Amino acid sequence: MDKELYLRRLGEINSNYNLERIGEAFDFATKAHEGQFRRSGEGYITHPAEVSLILASLDLDDDTIIAGLLHDVIEDTTYGYEGITKIFGKDVGEIVDGVTKIEKISYESKEVQQAENFRKMLLAMSQDLRVIIVKLADRLHNMRTLKFKSDESIKRTANETLEIYVPIAHRLGIFKLKWELEDLSFYYLQPEEYRDLAQRLDRKRAEREKGIQRIIEEIRELLEKEDLNCKIYGRPKNLYSIYKKMTLKDRAFEEIHDLTAIRVIVKEVAQCYAVLGLIHSKGKPIPGRFKDYIAMPKPNMYQSLHTTLLSENAETFEVQIRTEDMHRVAEYGIAAHWKYKQGQTALSGGSDLHWIDQLMEWQKEMDNPAEFINSVKMDLYNTHVYVFTPMGNVIELPDGSTPVDFAYKIHTDVGNHCVGAKVNSRIVPLNFRLKIGDIVEILTSKSSQGPSRDWLNFVQSSQAKNKIKNFYKKESQQENIDKGKEALEKNLRKFNLTLKDILVPKVVDILLDKLSLKNLDQLYAAVGYGGIGFRQILPTIKELLIPEEKTLHLGKTRSGGSLTGITVEGFDDLQVRFAKCCNPLPGDSIIGYITRGSGVTVHKSSCTNFSKGKDEMNRFIEVAWDDSLKTTHSASLKVIGRDRPGLLSDITSLIQNMQFTLTGVNARVNNEQLTRIVVSFDVKSADELKKVSDKLRTVPSVMEVHRL
Repeated sequence: MDKELYLRRLGEINSNYNLERIGEAFDFATKAHEGQFRRSGEGYITHPAEVSLILASLDLDDDTIIAGLLHDVIEDTTYGYEGITKIFGKDVGEIVDGVTKIEKISYESKEVQQAENFRKMLLAMSQDLRVIIVKLADRLHNMRTLKFKSDESIKRTANETLEIYVPIAHRLGIFKLKWELEDLSFYYLQPEEYRDLAQRLDRKRAEREKGIQRIIEEIRELLEKEDLNCKIYGRPKNLYSIYKKMTLKDRAFEEIHDLTAIRVIVKEVAQCYAVLGLIHSKGKPIPGRFKDYIAMPKPNMYQSLHTTLLSENAETFEVQIRTEDMHRVAEYGIAAHWKYKQGQTALSGGSDLHWIDQLMEWQKEMDNPAEFINSVKMDLYNTHVYVFTPMGNVIELPDGSTPVDFAYKIHTDVGNHCVGAKVNSRIVPLNFRLKIGDIVEILTSKSSQGPSRDWLNFVQSSQAKNKIKNFYKKESQQENIDKGKEALEKNLRKFNLTLKDILVPKVVDILLDKLSLKNLDQLYAAVGYGGIGFRQILPTIKELLIPEEKTLHLGKTRSGGSLTGITVEGFDDLQVRFAKCCNPLPGDSIIGYITRGSGVTVHKSSCTNFSKGKDEMNRFIEVAWDDSLKTTHSASLKVIGRDRPGLLSDITSLIQNMQFTLTGVNARVNNEQLTRIVVSFDVKSADELKKVSDKLRTVPSVMEVHRL
């Protein structure tokens, strides 16, 4: 791309940019990347130029556009931070330096690498959000040109995009980037599903657009009669969001009707509610589908009224009503809030970004990289429920949260001293699932000894989980160390080993390195408070302390398959059965145990019922699911709920409507009017079972669902 073409395209996006200054940056970047080429064969300058144009489409400031042009200069050339700062100013230099630091350090452990990259992104966001916006634009252009990379690199990059960059774009509210990143990841990770869905949409596009246009004209005519000036248009939903709805709600394509959202843009907030009233008075609103994100904005500052109606053809369609300012935020997210004061950049609505500080606090508190990564992902991309304090303040929590999650959201001390809760003036158990609009009151006691470890089994928010674990980590450090030692000794005895057997330099050093810990006390404490389980330690102990020559041999042949859907590497025609203690399903992490005279028993890797002694360790064998066989397996769920008429019928109907065959039902009611129902049915995978479990949690009166 030459300079003239670049500046012309930039001017077409926004004629207010300082093209002379940006042109100097283009020349600087061109010289810095001279002789460098992309995998496509294009000159390297094409990439930073396209990144800066993506940033311009978000209507960002001159410094950010220049930083987009220079974002790879420090990493890929001999030019440094000082040189960039001297020519283009401190802001540009710091943005470019921030982008460079995100990629700079590499680690042996993938988990540590990911955790460190997360940490650097959070640090960058806390200092200047433009750093992460440049990084998002950089990733978007890399995704647009991903086809030039190797298959392995394509899959890795697309996965990383979907797991890390999409959630960040979502949390910052930059949906313009999020939707394209999602669809590109979908295209590369699931090409067949992508093409099938795209073709299905294309086949009825004309008919669908005609129907939407008719509805738009009806709404426009209705509002013009009331002298309400507004803009109305339809926007097709992106492919990945449709695919997610199909998979998460277990619906066929033909059952997804709201493929296009109709947007009504007005000038004032009061007009939003006026439009809503008119549309509801003339249309057929679907009960339970109205959401007021104006009164209760989303965490990413999104505001709008959402309502779903039924058309004359009995098809559902969604209407989103918002002001022009709200619409700008809906499209550009945090980028829409940029403003300038005395040469410094600031964000309006900065208090809405408290979640960045919260994530930064977590990374200081958490020793386990994998735990930190999961916490960040959950916080970035969770759906949310909005509840109230008794004083009327709105509290935002992850969907499925409990009073304990609420307590820790208020304050750490409230959570640590929580002894009970009232929801809508009624005493409820602490594992009660909160719903939108609930008024929550926490009962505390100064004599409380602190949180219960059992709370970790039902809290949903990363904040609550981390605070509970942190309580035990900080308040009971020596106790955790003692408990950890005791737990290790107990588990080691199952293998005729003692703590002394692992306290040798070669074992200790490897263990600490693999777990990213500094010393033995950290290991003991982490085991003591539950941060690390024995299963994470066992593979290393097995590898280092059990001689290879003791491995039990059964007469090797080629890798064998089985009608059970299990393959045993190196063996053929072995009898295989599934352990009843843990009931493994396809998709679960599994391990084989060679039994005397009965072939191989397959357990979940997390099962604790099959380790008996040091000699028994030789009976572990690698097994894997045979994906070519789609066998069904019996599975059971235990459902606990408040007893009411029709609860059992609702549960069994839901399972049957999801096309699963029921094989057994057992129900009983205790003295506290709690119903315990065990349902058994055939599934093909653990994912299918999870879908049913998630659906059952939405049934009224259901409190808990557990896999058996």
